[in-house]
Amino acid sequence: MRQTIARLQSSKHKIKIRNTRAHMDTQIDQPSPRNLAETEYLNYSHPALQTLIRRVTEDFGNDVDRAVALHDFVRDQVEFGFTPAFYDVTASDVLLSRQGFCNPKATLLTALLRGARIPARQRFFGLSSEVLAGVIDPGSQFVDHAIVEVWLDDRWVRTDSYNVDAELFDAGASHLDRTLGFGIRRDGSTRWDGNGDSFSQYHPDYVVRDFGVYDDVGKFYRDAPKPYNRQNWLSRLCAKPATSKANGRIRALKLSGQTVA
Repeated sequence: MRQTIARLQSSKHKIKIRNTRAHMDTQIDQPSPRNLAETEYLNYSHPALQTLIRRVTEDFGNDVDRAVALHDFVRDQVEFGFTPAFYDVTASDVLLSRQGFCNPKATLLTALLRGARIPARQRFFGLSSEVLAGVIDPGSQFVDHAIVEVWLDDRWVRTDSYNVDAELFDAGASHLDRTLGFGIRRDGSTRWDGNGDSFSQYHPDYVVRDFGVYDDVGKFYRDAPKPYNRQNWLSRLCAKPATSKANGRIRALKLSGQTVA
């Protein structure tokens, strides 16, 4: 880990992508029944999800507070990391493993919100893979990145600040002398109040493509034109050692000083 940190700190390479076509459309479109629908991946009728939704939201009386409570659960109780299945997991799978990166965590949060009858959807982007520098090499210059859009107070509010907890964010930020790396954007945030957009990884300056909204991650990888990280037999074969090494780096980063080869 110390060697990885040194390489990142000594690097002068900073990716800055300005592509106005990749910026999110600010036009307000009304939610539809699809934004509350259960899907193969957003399986919010699963008993474990139903129990969790009731427990996390029972003390809150409005959608904003309930949405924030669910966001904070995903941020703090689902560790940022990787399983061998990568993105190909249902919401109940993510809850069971308590581990995931941006796409699995977006799957879980979207399912929890819909299960709480709060309209939500996932939008996918091509984001600079520099955000994962020091953690895992995805083998591409860009990675497929999901954010969650939540319908609150008659507008879509966007977030990915649930991706990393405060401990990992602070540890990563303390080692970075550039904007992206260790799973974070240094000038991002892990806090979200439901009243405005908040991101720990996404920023339009580091986005090359806006794929748009898809029903779930499975639909995205089936239908999206040329996504960056669709799994194949080789990536599945290499998944277990790659994810194990990445998770070790994340743990070492939190411990601030432990070396992982």
